[in-house]
Amino acid sequence: MWIVLASLWERWRPELASMERVNDKMQAGYAPRKGGDPVKACTIWVETWHAILDIMKRSGIDSLDAFDERFGGVNCVFNWVQDFEMELHNAGLKDQRFFHERIALCETMIRRFPNGRLSLANFKSALAESHFQLGDPECGDRLFRRWLDEDPQNGPWVAWSDCYWIFAAEQNKDAARAERILKEALATPGVKDRMLILDRLATVYEETARPRDAEPVREEIQRLGLNNAATAVKPARASADGAAPTAGQGLSRPPPWDPEDLPATRSRLRAGPLTGKPKVGRNERCPCGSGKKFKKCCGRGG
Repeated sequence: MWIVLASLWERWRPELASMERVNDKMQAGYAPRKGGDPVKACTIWVETWHAILDIMKRSGIDSLDAFDERFGGVNCVFNWVQDFEMELHNAGLKDQRFFHERIALCETMIRRFPNGRLSLANFKSALAESHFQLGDPECGDRLFRRWLDEDPQNGPWVAWSDCYWIFAAEQNKDAARAERILKEALATPGVKDRMLILDRLATVYEETARPRDAEPVREEIQRLGLNNAATAVKPARASADGAAPTAGQGLSRPPPWDPEDLPATRSRLRAGPLTGKPKVGRNERCPCGSGKKFKKCCGRGG
């Protein structure tokens, strides 16, 4: 009976999305994703996302949690929308229009669904990072600063620094900027993921031929691992001249961010995009070689 009703719905109102169509499109996108074709996957999934929003509007559903309660698909939207955000990054490396789609997705999540059970931390980082990818670091800086002002202990310090070093194109790398961001993070009382922040700082030092600065940071990481008490460890040595870092040192604050001033088409190709490094799934092994799942390792910094 359910199949008959679904078929009649498609025949009577072909222009309107249904839960069954959403499920079909969602599953159709996973096949090319698994086959290494993020552009094809995201072409399907952009339509899927618009169909979900359309159903929510017509049905008066005001949250993704409420949508999931009615959906009953193979994958819940809670998990799928996270895969969608990540795959938009990978598709954007091949076709920049998908970075605009990623910006639109993240802005919708942040504006419309701020109180659901799904954390918006990754969407906030992805929004700022996407502006970097499109060559608009000023906008990316404003966004990262906004998220960090809202929650400095749990904010995306590592993701911000990565935009100036690990993920920056060679001609746009700025080790000094990445270092200042990481030092400000370490000077923030109660900052989380301290070991990951220290590791990024040590990496910057090592990759810029500063082994004397990297050594005490690596020692700090080792002590932190042994003690298993992140909040009890002192910040790493600030620099070769011994100056202690202070919150905000060397980092000018951009003008306040206005969410209405950031439509998905505003990014401009100016400074050049970040380097092309595809992202891995939440449950896949971390590419750093730790043996841990990505979400339990380097993925915590996003």
